[in-house]
Amino acid sequence: MTSRIVYRSRWITLREDQVIRPNGERGTYGFIQLRLTAGVLAIDSRNHIALIEEFRYPLKTTTYELPRGLSVPGETPLQAAQREASEEAGIVGGRWQKLGVLNPGPGFTNEYLHLFLVRGFRVEETHPDDVEVQRVHWVPFPTLRKWIHKGKCNDAMTLAAIARYDTLAKKQRAG
Repeated sequence: MTSRIVYRSRWITLREDQVIRPNGERGTYGFIQLRLTAGVLAIDSRNHIALIEEFRYPLKTTTYELPRGLSVPGETPLQAAQREASEEAGIVGGRWQKLGVLNPGPGFTNEYLHLFLVRGFRVEETHPDDVEVQRVHWVPFPTLRKWIHKGKCNDAMTLAAIARYDTLAKKQRAG
């Protein structure tokens, strides 16, 4: 079968593949190809969460979401998470723990989104890349939960990271 690149930017590649479907029929499948991505649930000593406020053009609205981004070639998921946390929220050092891997859009992208929890870090100056216009908010955990329930924070990766964290915390409390 064949594959062709329809579009490529520094962030995404849009591919169109000629495929044989599970039922044996031939077809065309288009999808977005991404490098691995990483998201970071950063909880500081006051139990505040780092949220990034950013205008998202495809949605034509501002979102509140955890620091996250694409890896650069050769980076491990942890290295990508640490770099993104530093760039977007000024997070340096700390104790890192993997929360899991998500497939945010398995019908239209090959994305693997690696989630991490970090605590015990220090905060320095942010240094977003040249196209990011962002603002960092340190939001108390109870406030974030209210934002989620009111729809102010409805980013799927952020919600999934909070759910994974809640499961981890519950297991740790149970012993």
